[in-house]
Parts: sequence; structure tokens; C-alpha cells
Amino acid sequence: GSKTGSVEFIARMMPEGYEASGQGILIFVTYFGVVAGLVMAGWIQETLGGYVMFRVMAGIVSVGMMMFLLAERFCDKTHIMDAT
Repeated sequence: GSKTGSVEFIARMMPEGYEASGQGILIFVTYFGVVAGLVMAGWIQETLGGYVMFRVMAGIVSVGMMMFLLAERFCDKTHIMDAT
């Protein structure tokens, strides 16, 4: 699925010999985000309630989606296709 694709993407984007370092950074960032999200969601739910927690998380997801869409629209993707 998506993890296989992201590992392959990172391997192609990293300089030769640094593929494993790139994959390590990918895994660190991915799971750091999972832990930080769980901690933040728990704190928000305990202090402000479930309704606010879901609203905050929806806002975070919306910002992430907008960043993805902007990156997809404005980033030059030709160098990625050349790596295949």
C-alpha cells in the first residue's frame, strides 16, 4: 500500500548510498506524527471535550489536504518521473 510506495519514493529521491537514511527519516517522521497526534487528541478531549477535539482534528486534516493540493499543483514533478 502507501508505505511501500513512500519507501520507494524516498529511495528514488535520496542520493545514492543514502537510501536507508531517507527511509529511516520517513519512518521517524511518520510515527512521531502518530504519537504526537494521539497525545494532542487525548489532551484536547480531556480538557475541552470530544466535540472540540474532532473539530480541531478536522481543521488539521483540512490544512494538510490544502498543502498537498498546493504542492501537487505547483511543484515540478518531472524529476520524479525521470527516476523510474
